[in-house]
Amino acid sequence: MARSAAPVVLVFLACMSPPVWGAQIQAPADTHDTLYSPVPLSGAFSGFAAEPRGSSHDLDGTFPLARSMAPSGRGGTPDGIGLAQDLPPPLTSPKSIVQHLAIDGSATATSLGDRSADLNATFAPFGDINESGFRVRLSGSASWYRFVSNENPRTLASGHTVETGVLAGYQLSLPRINFLALIGPTFAESNDDGISSGHVGAKAVLSMYALPTDVTMAWGSITYSTIANFVQVQTKVGMKVVQNFYIGPEASFFWRNVTPSIDNVGVIRLGGHISAVTLGPVQVGVSGGWAQQQGLGTGYYGGMNFYLTF
Repeated sequence: MARSAAPVVLVFLACMSPPVWGAQIQAPADTHDTLYSPVPLSGAFSGFAAEPRGSSHDLDGTFPLARSMAPSGRGGTPDGIGLAQDLPPPLTSPKSIVQHLAIDGSATATSLGDRSADLNATFAPFGDINESGFRVRLSGSASWYRFVSNENPRTLASGHTVETGVLAGYQLSLPRINFLALIGPTFAESNDDGISSGHVGAKAVLSMYALPTDVTMAWGSITYSTIANFVQVQTKVGMKVVQNFYIGPEASFFWRNVTPSIDNVGVIRLGGHISAVTLGPVQVGVSGGWAQQQGLGTGYYGGMNFYLTF
């Protein structure tokens, strides 16, 4: 990794908590393995990366988990950590150097009391990270959040979650559009208002990055986790301002208990982004805007992210 990239990576590493690979439930006897989740909560939606992530989030798209498993009246549902872009943009010209690894990360905070950070490494073991082929992703994230623990009288509590995952899949790279599909196990440990619990599940991620014209871009991602039956949808579009510098709107939606109904959107975030700002070998982005969270009202969010291949 180039020297100029090291400070950016170190900042995001400092935001991460140690991953938990073998979590065991340590909740009181009245904890139920059902999703009552009266109030959805936010795990902080990150801004979009300058270049597709190699997800994030994903965030690789990760999120607070134990809230949906807590005793009745406690906690809410996980609303994942938002993903920055998690696959390379379509190549407009061949690269002379073969690259096998992408590192990306994001950090976000909201006025509603949520914070999150995530770091991901995506490997292309049999070819270039920018071309079609098999992918493996190692992901880690941490989030801190508030939620309504009691409605009468109205009382707020706080919690935090650490999550790790190992995903595998395939990237399809076409002339003006790339697709990435990943699936694999995810592991999480949460502490919500003093209640600790561990969870194991599966996660699937589908992402797209397109360059419809020479001056426009579009990115989107859908993440589903069996833990809390959680769905996260994110998208952004942009117009090139200077070289690879894009500005445009972004939106994200988070569902809890998505089946059998999809009318229970827990969090909506609408804002703008600045993407693909090049700082040496690293591309960074920032974003911010309006947020609405069921149970906690409305506010604003802000985030930053980076993407690096080598």
